[in-house]
Amino acid sequence: MRIREFRKARNITQAQLAERLGVSQSTVCGWENETVKIPIDKLIALADLFDCTLDALLGRESRYTASA
Repeated sequence: MRIREFRKARNITQAQLAERLGVSQSTVCGWENETVKIPIDKLIALADLFDCTLDALLGRESRYTASA
């Protein structure tokens, strides 16, 4: 999972990402540490926010766009 990588590339804090997605900061932390499963609607929202494919977000692509 590349959530942390995409988030940091855009200079977004966990708290800011959590607010945008309507979840708690601890939930975002759990996603980044892969201890909390991400609902599909939030995965889609993350891909839209980071302007990437779901495969890139999930680490299934070797090439992705992590630029701001």
